[in-house]
Amino acid sequence: MLQWKPPKDNGGLPLSYYVVEKRPKSSDVWTKLPDNILPNKTEANATNLDNGQDYHFRAFAVNSVGKSEPLVTTTAIKAKYPFGELIVLHR
Repeated sequence: MLQWKPPKDNGGLPLSYYVVEKRPKSSDVWTKLPDNILPNKTEANATNLDNGQDYHFRAFAVNSVGKSEPLVTTTAIKAKYPFGELIVLHR
């Protein structure tokens, strides 16, 4: 489970949705989580994680102007079964 705070500044336009991405610590390739997150939600379930693998996560706020700067995990998080730990994203 990932959780973040909404942006302090939306550029004067309402948020359309959030995009959340993951990448294994050993890779530079980010993969988008399957669903966009509604603008009134600030949490998402990270899916398709490999048990024991370390991951970084990031989230973007999106509106009609484009994507925000990402909120990114400060350290890699080890996926453990059951996947129930709350991960907080920071800028």
